[in-house]
Amino acid sequence: MIPKNLADLAPTSEDVTAYDREHFPLYLELIDAIDEGALIDELCTDVLHIDPDADRERAVTCLESHILRARWLEEKDDFKRFMMEYPLT
Repeated sequence: MIPKNLADLAPTSEDVTAYDREHFPLYLELIDAIDEGALIDELCTDVLHIDPDADRERAVTCLESHILRARWLEEKDDFKRFMMEYPLT
């Protein structure tokens, strides 16, 4: 999945945002790839579709931001509800 409208920084709001809902499949893909042992460059290239060789600072900052948001969302009660909307295949 190529993420649409990927922001350089994920939201930092204390509430789940429209951006979070739109990018929930991306968050799942990040969590899954990390759990499978993917490295930073793989995550940037394969999940975010950002070339870390072309703009490493942007790629890593974007990645870190979205990982933090994915892990934050994973702790929320909404996570299970979102999982039912986006079943893993």
